[in-house]
Amino acid sequence: MAVSNAAPSSPRTGPAAGIILCFGLLYLGAALLGHALTLPLSHVASFWPAAGLYLAALLLAPPSRWPAIIAAGTAANLVSDTLVLGRPVGLVLGFALANGLEALFGAWLVRRVLRHGEASEGTGNITAISPGSLRTVAIIGGAALTAPILGATIGATDMTLMEGPAAFARVWKVWWAADVVGVAVAAPLALASVAILRDIRADPRRAAARAVSARGREGAAALLLVTAAAAGVFWTSVSPGQPIAFLALPPLLWPALRLGAGATALACALLALIAASGSAAGHGPFAVPTLAPMLQPVLLQLFLYVATVTAQALAVAEAERRRATAALGALNLGLTAQVTERGTALAMREAELSGLFAASPVGITRADLDGRIHEANDAFLRIVGLSHATLSAEPLRWDALTAPEYRAADRAAIAEAMASPDGRCRPFEKEYIRPDGSRVPVLVSFALIDRGSGLCAAFIVDLSEQRRAEATARRALDELQMVYATAPVGLCVLDRDLRWVRINAHLAEINGAPAEAHIGRRIGEILPDLAEAGEALGRRVLDSGEPVLNVEITGETPARPGVRRIWMEDWLPLRDAAGQVTGINVVAREVTEQRAAEAALAELNRHLEERVRTEVAAREEAQARAAHAERMQALGQLAGGIAHDFNNVLQAVQAGAGLIEHRVADPASVRRFARTVLNAAERGAAITRRLLAFARRGELRAEPIEPATLLDGMRDVLSHTLGSPVSVRVDIGPDLPALLADRGQLETVLVNFATNARDAMPEGGTLTLAAAVEQIPPRPLHPMGLKPGRYVRLSATDTGTGMDRATLARACEPFFTTKAQEHGTGLGLSMARGFAEQSGGALAVDSAPGRGTTVTLWLPAPERLHEATTPRSARPPPGAVRRVLIVDDEDTVRETLAAGLEDAGFDVLTAESGAEALALLEAEETVEVLVCDLAMPGMGGIALIRAAEACRPGLQAILLTGYMGEEAQMAVGGALSGTFSLLRKPVTIAQLADRIEMLFARAESRGR
Repeated sequence: MAVSNAAPSSPRTGPAAGIILCFGLLYLGAALLGHALTLPLSHVASFWPAAGLYLAALLLAPPSRWPAIIAAGTAANLVSDTLVLGRPVGLVLGFALANGLEALFGAWLVRRVLRHGEASEGTGNITAISPGSLRTVAIIGGAALTAPILGATIGATDMTLMEGPAAFARVWKVWWAADVVGVAVAAPLALASVAILRDIRADPRRAAARAVSARGREGAAALLLVTAAAAGVFWTSVSPGQPIAFLALPPLLWPALRLGAGATALACALLALIAASGSAAGHGPFAVPTLAPMLQPVLLQLFLYVATVTAQALAVAEAERRRATAALGALNLGLTAQVTERGTALAMREAELSGLFAASPVGITRADLDGRIHEANDAFLRIVGLSHATLSAEPLRWDALTAPEYRAADRAAIAEAMASPDGRCRPFEKEYIRPDGSRVPVLVSFALIDRGSGLCAAFIVDLSEQRRAEATARRALDELQMVYATAPVGLCVLDRDLRWVRINAHLAEINGAPAEAHIGRRIGEILPDLAEAGEALGRRVLDSGEPVLNVEITGETPARPGVRRIWMEDWLPLRDAAGQVTGINVVAREVTEQRAAEAALAELNRHLEERVRTEVAAREEAQARAAHAERMQALGQLAGGIAHDFNNVLQAVQAGAGLIEHRVADPASVRRFARTVLNAAERGAAITRRLLAFARRGELRAEPIEPATLLDGMRDVLSHTLGSPVSVRVDIGPDLPALLADRGQLETVLVNFATNARDAMPEGGTLTLAAAVEQIPPRPLHPMGLKPGRYVRLSATDTGTGMDRATLARACEPFFTTKAQEHGTGLGLSMARGFAEQSGGALAVDSAPGRGTTVTLWLPAPERLHEATTPRSARPPPGAVRRVLIVDDEDTVRETLAAGLEDAGFDVLTAESGAEALALLEAEETVEVLVCDLAMPGMGGIALIRAAEACRPGLQAILLTGYMGEEAQMAVGGALSGTFSLLRKPVTIAQLADRIEMLFARAESRGR
């Protein structure tokens, strides 16, 4: 029976209606087969395969489909018995009830047995029912004997109602026996068929290969032998009394012992079919006239049941024996491997311990409590000044090496180890005496290995270096105490309550009280006039944990009442091992006389202004001569100048804003001073760009540039600029893409390259400007550190004098130049390299004496360049409001940007943090563009954009920044790749509105 269609309730098995219909047809065929195998003398079916098919179907199907299966079985009974055999409907319904209840009882019984075993109760899939285990054979055999009792009883009762009481005994035993054989033969065959169909469905190729393999051919031969033997026995005429039926059994041994439970079930089914059909035709040992008609089917059924159960039990027993043998073999192999592995591990462990023993910097000995040393490592022998030759030549004793005064400590340690449960003693110190009479201090600890023999392992650490370090530390501490006491400055230590813990003699003398009078007292108790200032400084240091340096303190002390004295003091926090501030170290230097001298000197210098001007001029001239040697200090001077300019900008902004606030009623004044503030802000932005450009972190105002057009234009300009001795060539590679860079800065860099080339060719020469496309792969790493991607490589090559190795190594340093001082600043190549790196590219210089110089510049050429340069769309028409979310932790920045964008016609939402902005997005507020600051507390701008992208995929974003730190370099990378747009603060409302409109245009172009 192909019950695989009725089992799993998975969509892969097909519709349920098809499964039930398939079962009904198969059941109908099995019922008709059972009727066809009826013996002619007794008119009784020799076995009823429909019973086994019914039971297998219920076992393989989920309980939810049992009613449908029973309905299909009932319908099949009605068709086979009413329509085919012409029996009354009432009688057939009783038979159908008997068959259904029998199958239900059998299925319930099997599930009951498997409840605590391997059954998947509640799922409808009884995975433990398979023809491959001895337990299965026992369960099916038990169900075959017990379940038909119920069916036979109901069926015989039905016949009794129709034919009278005499029919019960006759029908019951025949019904029961036929169903017993039917369950024993057909149920295993159905289950085996399901397993085979599942294997074919899971891997058709493998199943086909197995069918044509040697084992498949052997199975076919075995089944052919069973068929031939059964036909020879049951399709021949037999003389009464000849037990030739048992000649059909030996061929069953072949599939049982060689081919497994599935082949055995098929062989048993073939035997039953041939035996039943032969007997029904009047042939075979059970169809002889000497046997009573009712005895013929009983003997045939008994024979088939015993043969089937025995063969199947033998098959699964052999299979389990093979599995057990294989498992035992695998276990033996595992044990052998474990033993080998354990032996190898022990050998490695012994080798490791031997290596540790020999290489340990700690002395190790194996000795006994009587004083003998049996084994010692090199470290111990070095400690006691002996060698392995000495150890081999004569017995070595640890008690003889120990100084006499420490032998009592040895005895105490031995007693402690003997009394300890783990056989260990606490480490103790003693001294060994070397052969030259010198002593060595050591730290000793040992543990008993064998209490009976007194064998122990001892560990000895040489304390000589520690003792020398302790002596050095004591000397240093004594020297420090002496310096502390005699220092010509005031020194003291205060605790967290600002009480004196320590004070040196100099400060005690300044304060006018003995040093011991300060200890434990507060500042105000000794120095009332300085209490307020001192306690304020102390609290500042304790609260912040930061030092306060070069602070001026003025006041009186009891040492000189009525005299205002001045001190310069440093207040330094003292910390414990955990980093917590535990006190304050104060260094006080009295500068009263110094300040008086400075005042007198200032008075004197008022009359020496001319001298000062002369000295200043001389110093400036000296500094000019030393500018080349002090080029790095010039960076600090540049920063100071920038700070001065920026203070002027802030002054204009502050004054203009104040005047606007006071002249609100005067629109003309407000507009005039607002323009002043805007001009000052633009000047501040220019200062910032100048400073960042010098530091190689200036803003990129990138735009797409065609390299061929750029170099052709530069050739026309340079041909007239460089003079006739220098010819300018252009070498343009094919298929050049547009690069992304600041056109003005790039042109300035190329002019700088050309100027350097002209100076390197005083007699004239050729300058070649070249451009080519270069694709940088992920591996190997580029020598200039370029990231993988597409670049345009620009180069300027001259035929000049070239540079030696030392000059080439410093060519890109700020302020380094080989030109005369009045002809070069040394900043050209440095700023060019900064421009290249900021643009996402790199710069390299290659030169050699007599070979000229090549300066190479890599600039990125993004694949999706057009998206970054989408033109600004027109302003939205009236009524088409677009919403922008502004996120900035600075209230003034957030409010002014919001007000400006509202004036520009946008609907604006604001948030002061990344968390608040995400809350608005998660609340499904309508937002079309996100504008956020780069540096904000908590969640920064880049993190906010990433989180917003996860929350709102496709949300356009603009990142504002006024600083180009490491995080801002990441922002430049994101802007170049098109992830978001980057604007440098300060930004005007018009610039921001233009960028927002550009993002809207890009989104609309993508939508089209």
